[in-house]
Amino acid sequence: MRIAICGAGPSGLSQLHAFECVRQNGDPIPDIVCFEKQSDLGGQWNYSWRTGLNEYSEPVHSSMYPNLWTNLPKECSEFVDYSFDEHFGQSLTSFPPRAVFYDYIQGYAKRNNVRQYIQFNTVVRWISYSDEKQKFHLYKYGVKSVILSYRTRPKGFKWPDLVQEVPLLVRIDKENVLFKDDSFRKFDAIIFCTGYVYHFPFLDNNLRLKSTNTLYPPDLYKSIVWMHQPRLLYLSMLRLTFSFNVGNVQEWFARDLILGKINLPLSKEEMTSDMKHWQMRAKVVQNFSDYVEFQRDYVQNLVEMIDYPRFNLDEMVRMLLEYGKLRSDNLLTFREQIYVSTVSNTLAKQHHTPWLKEMDDSLENFIKK
Repeated sequence: MRIAICGAGPSGLSQLHAFECVRQNGDPIPDIVCFEKQSDLGGQWNYSWRTGLNEYSEPVHSSMYPNLWTNLPKECSEFVDYSFDEHFGQSLTSFPPRAVFYDYIQGYAKRNNVRQYIQFNTVVRWISYSDEKQKFHLYKYGVKSVILSYRTRPKGFKWPDLVQEVPLLVRIDKENVLFKDDSFRKFDAIIFCTGYVYHFPFLDNNLRLKSTNTLYPPDLYKSIVWMHQPRLLYLSMLRLTFSFNVGNVQEWFARDLILGKINLPLSKEEMTSDMKHWQMRAKVVQNFSDYVEFQRDYVQNLVEMIDYPRFNLDEMVRMLLEYGKLRSDNLLTFREQIYVSTVSNTLAKQHHTPWLKEMDDSLENFIKK
């Protein structure tokens, strides 16, 4: 059996780690290769200043940008077998910037010996089978005002004084912008915050997931197995709150499915029924609390089917619900909160400078003080 993994981001690295664990235990694994189009691992976290085309004339796309900070506690993104404390040798703030996360991902890959499987600078051309962050970085770095145009309904947060929500943008006339309520404003810059759209141009149409960033994507059993060709597995396609841990659990499930340790239902109807159950639950999610509890139940359902290391999922839920309230109460100060790691059981360290005043997001600035 030969396994191809597309992408050496956190999900691809976790999938490689899942197989490497089996190999290190003395059991055979399939022939595995991971294709990564960049020159190093890390996926989106491996930020590049390039836009448009890279040096090989390949399209460059990244959701990252300079001075990006996480807006979820790192304690909810921590690999259960590799803590931030273990990697850095010290306690860090609960809301670090991109550079800290990227270094952590690099350490995770090195510690788990997965680079050996990765073929860098390799673009996957074609596969067939014949069968609310940026707005506050603008605020932080000194803009005079920020106007948020919503498509359907306002977020309803307690915005800072310089931030305002308005209805849908309908027309742009030079520097003048018209909104659906007939109001006009003048702007120096317009940023399209369009959210995540999954795009797989290298997949044949009968293999291609067509979905927005949602709680439970269509046509995927357990949000992993492509219903129309079960030999194709999608990873981390659902909207994440437990971040790396959701991906990790999915990768363990995918590994055990490939190795025959777990089996798919006997009929497509059974898989469809299970998928519809989760999709119906997703439809009634109304708020952040519902969202967290939905994902908790989904993760727990997968964990019960595999030998993934057990972790304190309930404590992560409690942490996320507290975070959600703090974020709703004050969007500018919630990053000052610190949490206890469910992996190392240590309390995060308060950063020496409040987020709103911290302009240096380098790794060195976080580690040295």
